[in-house]
Amino acid sequence: MNLVDSSTCTEKVEELNEKDEQLLDFYSTQLEVAAPRLSEAITAFITSIHQNDPPQEFNSHLRYVILLAHKLVFAGDTIHRNIDSLKIKLAVETLSNELNDNIKMLHLSSKVATKEFPQVGPMQRMVDNIWNLTKSATSLKKAICNATG
Repeated sequence: MNLVDSSTCTEKVEELNEKDEQLLDFYSTQLEVAAPRLSEAITAFITSIHQNDPPQEFNSHLRYVILLAHKLVFAGDTIHRNIDSLKIKLAVETLSNELNDNIKMLHLSSKVATKEFPQVGPMQRMVDNIWNLTKSATSLKKAICNATG
C-alpha cells in the first residue's frame, strides 16, 4: 500500500535559477527515497493498531513514522530558508509547518492513546492524526517535486 505519494516528479511550476534548481533537485531526490519509507512505516503502524497490539508495539512503529516525517520537515525547512523563488518558499514553508503541526498532534494523541489503551476513542484519534500526517506529507512532497519539474 502506498500511503504517501511516491510517484516521480513530473510537472514543473516555474523557471528557476541554477541555485534553486540544484537545491530542489537534491531534496526531491531525498524525498523520492523518504516517501516510500514513510509509507511503509505508516502501514506497519496501522497494521499494529488493527492487530490491537499493545502500546509498546505500536509506539515502536510510531517513533519511526515520526522520525521519517521529520526528515520531510527538515527538507522543507531547508528549502524555504535557502530558495530564492518567493512562490515556492511560501508554499513549502506553509506545507512544512503543517506537517510539523501534524507530527505534534500525532505525538500528543499517541500519549493519550498509550495512557488510555485499549479505549477506542483515543486510538481512533491517533489513527485520524496519522491520516492527517499522511496528507500533509504527500502535499509537501508534491510541492517540492512539482517545483523541480
